[in-house]
Amino acid sequence: MKSLLAISLIASIATTTQADYLLWCHWHDLEARLGEENMPDGDGVFAAMVEVADGNGNYALDACTPFGCDPEFDGPIITHKSGVSLVSTHAAFVGRRFLGRESGMAPNLKQIQAYESSGWVNDDCLKTGQPGQMPNISGAVKVWNHSWVGDTGSGTQNNEATRRLDWIVAHHTTDPVMCVGLNNGTVASPLLASAFNVITVGRRDGDHAWGTVASPADGPGRMRPDIVGPQFTTSLAVATLSASSAMLVDVARGDESLPAAAEASEVIKAVLMAGADHTGPIDGTDDQWSNEAPQTGPARGQTQSPLDPVVGAGHLDIERAYLILTGGQQSGAADNNPPGDASSAGWSLESIAGGATMQWRFRSLGYSDEFSILATWHRMIESDFSGGSLTNFDLSLLRMSDGAAAHIDGDEGIGVFDAGNVISDSVVDNVEHIYVTGLQPGHYVLSLNRRDADATPVDVAIAWWTDGRVMNADIDNSGEVSIGDLLSMFEVWGTCGEGCAADVDGNGLLDLEDLLALIERWGT
Repeated sequence: MKSLLAISLIASIATTTQADYLLWCHWHDLEARLGEENMPDGDGVFAAMVEVADGNGNYALDACTPFGCDPEFDGPIITHKSGVSLVSTHAAFVGRRFLGRESGMAPNLKQIQAYESSGWVNDDCLKTGQPGQMPNISGAVKVWNHSWVGDTGSGTQNNEATRRLDWIVAHHTTDPVMCVGLNNGTVASPLLASAFNVITVGRRDGDHAWGTVASPADGPGRMRPDIVGPQFTTSLAVATLSASSAMLVDVARGDESLPAAAEASEVIKAVLMAGADHTGPIDGTDDQWSNEAPQTGPARGQTQSPLDPVVGAGHLDIERAYLILTGGQQSGAADNNPPGDASSAGWSLESIAGGATMQWRFRSLGYSDEFSILATWHRMIESDFSGGSLTNFDLSLLRMSDGAAAHIDGDEGIGVFDAGNVISDSVVDNVEHIYVTGLQPGHYVLSLNRRDADATPVDVAIAWWTDGRVMNADIDNSGEVSIGDLLSMFEVWGTCGEGCAADVDGNGLLDLEDLLALIERWGT
């Protein structure tokens, strides 16, 4: 990473091969599933890269220089937003992982806006320190890559900058996804990792400034990072998350079965984090992923620390993220209304008023090695950037017993799940996360609860993934089991393959048992 105040290139660059990092984030698994010709590649998605200027004042990624054209960047149109620039070595280094033809995950990005970091914080975008001025966003940029860290030298200005950034994500019409990095090593920098509405990224080996946001930043105590990328520098790790975000936006826009909400910034963040590989840092220590939930005693399965302190939700897994997003939007049921069955992978974007609850039902038919559920929402910012407000949500996984939903934390969960947490109730983070291993078959209810009394609805995204078999008769994700589901089943009768939505009972076959299971749940 580079800093606003200490401008220098990364001291050491790990020589990680392209094949290694694509293997580590399960890109090849997704390619095997979809076929090379069907891989999402960021086509039609507009992006931006923000970089610190090098010693010659250059900050941009350019396809061509007076010395020739880089074949990795043969195609994208680069728009310089912070003045004239030639090629920055660091920008090219990052760009190869972001949109490189041979080395990148989103090689079909065609429009790239380039910013110099100080200019972006000040006149070119955020307008920090300029009362009455709103951030200036031009074009339809959807995915932003920030492979830099910094510090204005003023806690007040740092907070204003992050509020302006959070305002852009929460209020701008493009609903952008902002991927930002943590510093390499242990020294934390307030920009931009102390923002709320971003995806904060660490590196594969955990050698980044992990921990909690410190005062005087807004919301001290929040956990960082959100997720780690498959690289051994944070600059490259951020690029892989930016590329993954562009891939998912590409999927959201190209899949006619998905609603417009599929590309919402909250949804992309929730999908990436819920699908993360829950292992510890790859540094030879064999440290395991943990969000500090006690595994014995009355607090078994409870945590106020939703993420692992070093790797956040875990390591990027683009195949799982794809499966979650294409699992479709599956709306919850409000308050005391009975929820419909949810599939093994899916998401929703809900607008929830103060004191309200949304619920989803999972009919688990077999032992689940893993069950990952994550909710995230934005901090809302005052129009004059004087402050912001954060809604308080929590998550609970309950088990149906004698017709009622029963808590399975404490001793009640012994024999129901092997390890992990079934309650996540942080009071400072804008993320809640349940991660359970060894979940027994049964009928479960996921409850997303808003704890404050403010009547103003707030959007919250929730995403989930499990490797266990679940029953889901709402094949078309309409919210009700009806004629549409029956027609969907008949369309693929006898040809349903792996992961087929019409396989209601999840046994790998589409047969009379599925039809009977659908009819049993008709109208629910």
